[in-house]
Amino acid sequence: MVQMAYRTKHCGWTLEEATDEIARTFGLVEVSHGPDYRHMQSFYNERVLPYRRPAQGQAVFARPGQAGPRHF
Repeated sequence: MVQMAYRTKHCGWTLEEATDEIARTFGLVEVSHGPDYRHMQSFYNERVLPYRRPAQGQAVFARPGQAGPRHF
């Protein structure tokens, strides 16, 4: 969940891109107790999207499946 939060908040990735990366590299497991990746949707909606504005000079990171950085 930390990597998904970092990718969405600081790298500019969508929640889908971050989820796909974790599913590909580590796998996602559905659990019946404790925190799990499904809580990321509320984090993304409440703490990422309201502040998502491209800033001048903002760092740009490559997204999954891309050869180089993508400007957003």
